[in-house]
Amino acid sequence: MQALAERHRVPEIMDDLYLDRPVHTQALVGLAALNRTSFADLLFWEPLRKHFRGPHTARILDMACGAGDNALSLARRARKEGLPYDFEGCDFNPQAVIFARQRACREGVDARYFVMDVLKEPVPGGYDALLNSLFLHHLDEEQLAAFLKKLLASSAKLIVLTDLKRSWAGLALAYVATRLLTRSPVVHADGPQSVRAALTPPEIMNVIRKAGLPLPQLEHVWPERYRLVWWRP
Repeated sequence: MQALAERHRVPEIMDDLYLDRPVHTQALVGLAALNRTSFADLLFWEPLRKHFRGPHTARILDMACGAGDNALSLARRARKEGLPYDFEGCDFNPQAVIFARQRACREGVDARYFVMDVLKEPVPGGYDALLNSLFLHHLDEEQLAAFLKKLLASSAKLIVLTDLKRSWAGLALAYVATRLLTRSPVVHADGPQSVRAALTPPEIMNVIRKAGLPLPQLEHVWPERYRLVWWRP
């Protein structure tokens, strides 16, 4: 049990801006398969539908979006239900942004993407909702507190964040799923490492309290993840 008693953070391979493009693309495809199989977009769809029912268009930004999976899936759901949502995504990696743009064009989905380092740049104004998936475990406590303060200082009414739990069940799921759903050695390595680097729900709440931030709604969600929701009418 000691192996997961504390976080173990090391740089993940996907964080390397100079990763060879074919290797990076294979990893993005693998991560897309994992997101699709785990229905990761549903963790955002529920609060979006609850709070934004029209008639005005809701502008939604998926921050640190990687391959853009969530914005693409959510845009398809919104189109199917006739909800007036406008989706954008940003990531610090230009290769990921190019990949996301190409997917959106190829699949005929109205989602736009741009390059932005969410740790170094201010949150752009004008968004009704800010989303973030599987990014918090990349950050140390100081970076995490600063990131959350930045989000909560924005004008967004809804903020939804999801991340992995550091647990043996989560580690086992990551190990098995990454090997069943992709041949990417990058995902094989980074998936379990992400779990080792993750915070437990009590740990993330402790960071929020220490930072003096409003407490979110905390929910335990499948598969071995948690969701943080702030809503400001």
